[in-house]
Amino acid sequence: MREMSSHERYSILMKAHRLLGESREEMRSRISRKTGMRLVRIEDQDFVSGRLPAEIWEITAEEWLDWRKRTSKPALPVERRPRQPARPIMRQRRTNFQRP
Repeated sequence: MREMSSHERYSILMKAHRLLGESREEMRSRISRKTGMRLVRIEDQDFVSGRLPAEIWEITAEEWLDWRKRTSKPALPVERRPRQPARPIMRQRRTNFQRP
């Protein structure tokens, strides 16, 4: 069984939350809170589609790194290939160029 891409996981989550009656905004807010972010304020901002409310969230680098350590899976060992030596650059110097 192949692993799902992040896009596939996101669309499955969106379908599940729509079935539960949760909007995208509610889902995003819940995810932001779950990761340790704090809602600072809601303000109106100008977008291409007009003036709309926008949420401003904050998190410190230390908080994010702590959350990342707690939730990330251990990395799989990566098999490294030995580095190939650089090929010499071949240059030719033409001092006398004559047309045939």
